[in-house]
Amino acid sequence: MQSRKQQGTLTVEFAMGSFAFVILFLAWAEFSYLGFVSSVVDYAASESSRFSRTQFADDTLNDNGDITALGYQQAFTGFLRAQDAVWTKFVNPDAFQTQFVAFANIEALKNCQSLNACSNGGSLQKPLAVYQLTYDYTPVFSGLYDNSNISLTREVITIQEYER
Repeated sequence: MQSRKQQGTLTVEFAMGSFAFVILFLAWAEFSYLGFVSSVVDYAASESSRFSRTQFADDTLNDNGDITALGYQQAFTGFLRAQDAVWTKFVNPDAFQTQFVAFANIEALKNCQSLNACSNGGSLQKPLAVYQLTYDYTPVFSGLYDNSNISLTREVITIQEYER
């Protein structure tokens, strides 16, 4: 027979233990989703840049018959937005910010400290390009802790197929 002091201790211990378990489970779910979103950003950056650099977009030709930088940017963003994959049910493709910058040589790429500062008009005869994809991740359980967004940025450095 338990003494009167020990009655209800199991309930209290269970409540404290289950609270800790729920917090750990929510943290695990949050980090798993963050990992999923991170891999989606990786996949989206690589596939969208592959599409943009290998597709010849007739509607983005300038007067000389060359693809414009805007055409590569539009192809990059358009391919991303046109996705009908499973990941679009969990990550909104419209929430991505994209940027495209072309470079004439490796020295120009090395000297670029920030893509915003290196934005350089056209892509004619500029075989190196950087495709940048940024996604602002909002934590699912942001009410339980700091409410700030996490910015996931990926850059893909490529050789433009039609500019060599």
